[in-house]
Amino acid sequence: MTLRSEVAKHLFKEDIADNFKRRITGGFWNTDASYPYKPHIGVDYGANIGEELIAYDDYEVIGINTGNSDYGQHVYLYFPKIDKTGHYAHMDTISVSKGQKGNARDVIGTSGNTGKSSGPHLHFGFANGKVTNTNKGSEGNPWINFETYVYAPIGQESLVRQDGKFTVTVEEGLNVRKEPSINSERVSGLSNGQSVIYDNYIDSEGYRWVSWLHNGSRVYGARRTLDNKEIYGIAEFLNQEQEKPVSDIGKSWTPKNVPLKLYPQSTGGTNYGPSKTERTYKILDEANGRVQIQHKLFNAPQNKVWVNKSDGRVG
Repeated sequence: MTLRSEVAKHLFKEDIADNFKRRITGGFWNTDASYPYKPHIGVDYGANIGEELIAYDDYEVIGINTGNSDYGQHVYLYFPKIDKTGHYAHMDTISVSKGQKGNARDVIGTSGNTGKSSGPHLHFGFANGKVTNTNKGSEGNPWINFETYVYAPIGQESLVRQDGKFTVTVEEGLNVRKEPSINSERVSGLSNGQSVIYDNYIDSEGYRWVSWLHNGSRVYGARRTLDNKEIYGIAEFLNQEQEKPVSDIGKSWTPKNVPLKLYPQSTGGTNYGPSKTERTYKILDEANGRVQIQHKLFNAPQNKVWVNKSDGRVG
């Protein structure tokens, strides 16, 4: 599955819930000098003027243009979780401001026909890193050809099989939603003490959601936050499959003592030697009681090394 065929479900609010694949009116053109057309660093999706556009992921607004340009009214959203930038162009209205931060599926404006456009549509470009320049066809072009970028969509493809009984334990009850998002449409609710049999779970937007079929459609209820600071219900597993532990990847890790022992891999391996730095690191990976960090002060392959998790503090 590629970004090109499915991304519209995460750009247009009305496309979230169904399997409709929005019509593509213009693809990512080759940037080779011999190609007969100018480079087109994105995909055009047919749309009516005024359709609500949503953020592809948790975001920061890093660029806005409301003046005259080929792209008309357009915005650049940076998605820090995946270190990529989304470019929404030819918009009719823009409802965010530069520097604003928000969540996946927030409405950011509406589709339109502004700028150099042959008809109402959304031009969406996807770039590596934080980018506010379309940089057409230049060497080192960060804009991704959708046909070569593999996309893991939010939805059933990301569900983890687990049979269980979920019982709500919060006094105010719990919302049941159409998608695993606090911004998704509310389908129904569960009262305090009410139980439901679920068959899958998914981690999304900082929550663990249990999922089951309701009147023939898949629905979601938040069981807890991923950091376990808020618990909304109790899960009793109905088979031998155990719940996956909460990952510390992406969290901070600070050495308890120095010098710190550095290793080239997650098991065994020759100790690279001690490091005297006391800075805080971001956990890139974890396995076998060790965590991987980016140690820029040490001459190791790609500066990525492993340390014993117990030699530091997480969070």
